[in-house]
Amino acid sequence: MEIAYFFPGQASQKIGMGKDLYDNFSEARRVFLMGNKFLGRDLTSLMFEGSQGELTKTINCQPAIFLTNLAYFEVLKNKLPPFLTLGHSVGELTSLAVSGALSEEKALDLVRIRAEAMSDCVKDLSKDEGACRMAVIIGGKFSEIDKVCGVVYSSLKKVVQVANYNSEDQIVISGNNDAVLRVMEILEFGGVKKTMCLGVEAAFHSDLMKPAEAIMEEALKKVEFGKVELPYIANFTGELVNENNPPEEIKKLLVDQICGMVLWKDSIMEADKLGTEKFLECGYGKTMENLVKRDYKNLKIFKKSDYLV
Repeated sequence: MEIAYFFPGQASQKIGMGKDLYDNFSEARRVFLMGNKFLGRDLTSLMFEGSQGELTKTINCQPAIFLTNLAYFEVLKNKLPPFLTLGHSVGELTSLAVSGALSEEKALDLVRIRAEAMSDCVKDLSKDEGACRMAVIIGGKFSEIDKVCGVVYSSLKKVVQVANYNSEDQIVISGNNDAVLRVMEILEFGGVKKTMCLGVEAAFHSDLMKPAEAIMEEALKKVEFGKVELPYIANFTGELVNENNPPEEIKKLLVDQICGMVLWKDSIMEADKLGTEKFLECGYGKTMENLVKRDYKNLKIFKKSDYLV
């Protein structure tokens, strides 16, 4: 059976995530302890018994999600071997780590650099143009939302753009606070089902992350990639990455993803087209599973708890 793994990204975090894996599986415990040692701090204590506010901070959240995804992978990979993976936003770094192109430590270092660079963007914005945010739009068409973002950008001269094309009826926008709120107001007046601000501290996948994009580009120049043995689908293109993609192309995809749109709907369509028979959310919770079911109600998904025994 052809199985594809989902790796979730930010917004899937919750205090206690990964604790059951740490307690019950030596493979998972190895991953978490590797993370603590490499980062030089006790991240697992924050993840297992800290505060939700601290965990949600980008500098903590991204490496915590990476390690949790990787721990699930180490426990599940032999029970349900995947033929490809796809990760949402920072989840794509887990796909890279398990692909064989990078070691766990090198991939974690890229996650650390990415998280620190994005955190610095938040600090810089708070000194300057004020708050930035992301918001989810339920029930609006992509073309309509993209058009409204363009109109508001032109009128306010503030950043606002589509960040995540998650499903046919769930789209996330990102940018400067007042521009995002204005787009929400226009779309609500136009009759979309629902708009809701997200509990994240930065305007991810928008041009406000340009400084982080530059830092990631420089960091990737120093990293040597091996061959991709387990293929994955890239966020920025929604297309398969495999042994035929040269390292420079893979690096560019990771850079472009920082400010570019996450084409999650396209990624699922690609996985389906490539012959995926069943999916499994390889991480904490059911965030990706619930997103996918919006468009593919009959999609077959493994209940991972059945295999965590």
